[in-house]
Amino acid sequence: ATLCVQWNSTQEFGDITTITVKKGVINGTEETNVTIIQPSSIGKDPLCDEHELIIAPNESCYYRIEAYSNTTNGEQYRCYTNPIWMDVVNDTTSPVVTIITPVNGSIVSTPNVTLTGYATDDVGIVSVCYAQCYEKICGGSCDYPSNASTNVSFNWTVGLQEGENIITVTAYDAADNSGNASVVVTLFKPAIAIEAEKCELAKFEWDKLTVMGISTHNITIDSSDPAHTIFPMGIGDNPFTCSIPFNDTIDSDGIRTYTAYFNDTGTYMIKVTDIDAGVNDTVDITVSGAAFDTGNGTYPSIAGNHTGTITLNHTITVSTLYTYPCPGTGGHTEYAAISYSNGTEIAEAHWNGYIGDWHNISFNETFTLIENETYNYTMKTGSYPQIHHTDELEVASGTITCEEFVDANGKKYTNWIPAIRLE
Repeated sequence: ATLCVQWNSTQEFGDITTITVKKGVINGTEETNVTIIQPSSIGKDPLCDEHELIIAPNESCYYRIEAYSNTTNGEQYRCYTNPIWMDVVNDTTSPVVTIITPVNGSIVSTPNVTLTGYATDDVGIVSVCYAQCYEKICGGSCDYPSNASTNVSFNWTVGLQEGENIITVTAYDAADNSGNASVVVTLFKPAIAIEAEKCELAKFEWDKLTVMGISTHNITIDSSDPAHTIFPMGIGDNPFTCSIPFNDTIDSDGIRTYTAYFNDTGTYMIKVTDIDAGVNDTVDITVSGAAFDTGNGTYPSIAGNHTGTITLNHTITVSTLYTYPCPGTGGHTEYAAISYSNGTEIAEAHWNGYIGDWHNISFNETFTLIENETYNYTMKTGSYPQIHHTDELEVASGTITCEEFVDANGKKYTNWIPAIRLE
């Protein structure tokens, strides 16, 4: 409740120096001083003015006032009022707090938010406070309305820490009832990050790129060597375009995933830029060797027909097949075909003779071999290609087996694997 104290003196009685507000109860033997007002110390006119107080009686009681004045001659006067009786009805209703901004669950990128809302009470709000907590460390502030009101609005600027912040607003009434409301606000400072599943891989080997950033922000993906960087269209979040750089938008979960491979050796820098926040991040990927490479084989060797299987431990894209020749010979592959395990052909390649790069033959279309899938190969070799004399060969990129080799003389083997490289 609000108690308004007014005073009016004259030169005869001098300036009011002290006003004491006293409180007592029925059948009580003592009074208590609620407050002592010194008009001149609070910027009030000591002859005629007024001052409002917030009082919070917790029982039926009375209030009365005593005032003292001094004249210029040193004389002191005292006056007092009759008691003002107040019947107090117990207040058990708690205030209700409503937070308008920020919205609960908000993710923001600026370090400050405006905390607005209001508190209501059936009798009157005497104070409203907020607490902002981050990892069990809390700070805050309070407002004390000059007059107890049934509806009090609030507006604070609250500083956030990076991560999850819990902001709680609590309102109190004169009976010390309290009510509160809370919101959770997460500060995600403007940032973007890109990670590669593998930072070292072979040519044509597929790699997974993960971009993490702020939801709905616009980004650009670029490569230090766009001519040899391929993002297969429509794979994962890859766009349906072959051009690099390309633009995209961060998903609501803050993540985008892409698949890429590289058709030449070297070190590639993949860069992601958050256009809205003006920040970027990069990842370096080193590419070497072939997508699938058995390495050099040995003698003895002879031309013939090979059949067997290839199982990869990573996904690759293939367009050519290289055959390792025995030194001083024209060892080569005249025909090759790759098919699914059910026998359906995927692609085939034919030799064009000893012209140009005759060690390599190109398939009639570029195709993809998926990791942990088993494929069949059929090859017809000429002259003296290098051979791995085993029925199964495990290499860095997977495993190749020999089902059967029939040499140019019609002799059959089950442990002759051609030394080849798929790129």
